[in-house]
Amino acid sequence: METMCTALSHVVLNLQSQLNLQVASRSEFAVDDFKLFMEQQTNVVVQSIQALLLILKVREYYDAFRSFPSTQNAQSDHDLVTALDTVVAAVTRFKNVITYTLNVPEQAPPAEVLPRVDEILASLATLVAYSLDIRQNLVEEGVRPESQAVASLVYTVAKHTKELVLLVGSN
Repeated sequence: METMCTALSHVVLNLQSQLNLQVASRSEFAVDDFKLFMEQQTNVVVQSIQALLLILKVREYYDAFRSFPSTQNAQSDHDLVTALDTVVAAVTRFKNVITYTLNVPEQAPPAEVLPRVDEILASLATLVAYSLDIRQNLVEEGVRPESQAVASLVYTVAKHTKELVLLVGSN
């Protein structure tokens, strides 16, 4: 079990390092470069979601058999908090790039999709706030989230992320 938790910790730390990469200003990108950049950002969001779901599955498995070593509880909770932080950071960065894109005329999506883009950005903001609530409940009150609620949350994040890439890339 300790090896699994250590491996998960390394996955989450690797994703965090990807988030911290310095990226050139959006205006310096060509359209194809921007689409590639958006795909990379989408991959970071998806990988952070996968790490979070894996942490939840490992936790569920050990909870089901009541054999989760007590020494691993703190590590598991820490990994879950770190994974939530990584998802929130990835989604926030993704939202910021999309929002910036809306202000660059040559790369903004067509006017007819802007209302849907705004809806998705608002929904992602709500999902980020919900993720932060889950994190706060875990850290401050020790309340672990239900796996199904987190899975539903991250599925919606992934769906919205992919839809935004398609909408913004449709120009």
